[in-house]
Amino acid sequence: MRTHIQGVVVLVAVLAALWGTVRLAGPAVSDALSGQGAVAATPADDVVDLATGTAEPADEPLTADEFVQLQGGLLFAGYDPGPVDGIMGPSTRAAIDAARADLGLDDDASDRDVLEALQEMADRANAAAGAADAGDGDPAAPTGPG
Repeated sequence: MRTHIQGVVVLVAVLAALWGTVRLAGPAVSDALSGQGAVAATPADDVVDLATGTAEPADEPLTADEFVQLQGGLLFAGYDPGPVDGIMGPSTRAAIDAARADLGLDDDASDRDVLEALQEMADRANAAAGAADAGDGDPAAPTGPG
């Protein structure tokens, strides 16, 4: 009989501890969950530079299409991001980090900054190729008045 009473006391103590935990954690959990029961992530409106105290707008994350463009740009620039599949794997992360360093970007430059730098590099390469093609015409053809 004594073990039954001890068991009931332990059970009541555990239930009281559980009830207290639910009462304390309940508001925090309900604030963290959205209406559909999933954790609600809220994007930062701005990023505060702790050294200067100034706020800068936060970069939007890359869309799936932009991420595929980033992987293609890395491949075009001579980096190996692995398959161009829109998935951030270790090869893609290593290629982004290498490109960030080679392009002279800061260590805290976002993936969007790397994408924009690679697009500028591709645009310059295409413009140079277009200029070279314009000058590679038939040497016997007239080039203009003169």
